[in-house]
Amino acid sequence: MFKHLHGSNELPREAAEFFIVFSRYEFALKRAGFVNGTVGKAASPNWDGYGKKLGTTFFGIVTASEQAKIFFEKPPKRLDLQEDRTLKFLEVEAVTNNKKLFDAVKRVRNNLFHGEKISMGERDKKLIAASLHVLELAMDNPGISEECKRVVQTFQYSPSSGQ
Repeated sequence: MFKHLHGSNELPREAAEFFIVFSRYEFALKRAGFVNGTVGKAASPNWDGYGKKLGTTFFGIVTASEQAKIFFEKPPKRLDLQEDRTLKFLEVEAVTNNKKLFDAVKRVRNNLFHGEKISMGERDKKLIAASLHVLELAMDNPGISEECKRVVQTFQYSPSSGQ
């Protein structure tokens, strides 16, 4: 049924790697206690809480990184629904803190996964590389927060949950 998706239209390796890392990261966030939701309802990762725990030191590390500069110079656009029900990519606010940084990483994922990316250009590849770099920096710099250290531990190894 989906054989037409193979060949020259295959998902680039870096996009596949990003999807794998991102999904594992969200698993680790939830298991480490960075979770949003209501009892009896779906749980979701708490990226905002994670960013707060990483603190301003982490943000300074990212802003000093050449590999992440695309987030500060030209962050990924957001796909918005227009009044006439059409879709349009729009500019977003500058990345000025961890919340907006992780929002940008999530937007890269959303734009690739949901956002009409028929083919990947050089900018997409740079955004993916920057996203992976930010996630790796967060793993390498959990700070003093025990919760952030648990994200690292959970990401690296987790016993099978049977799910």
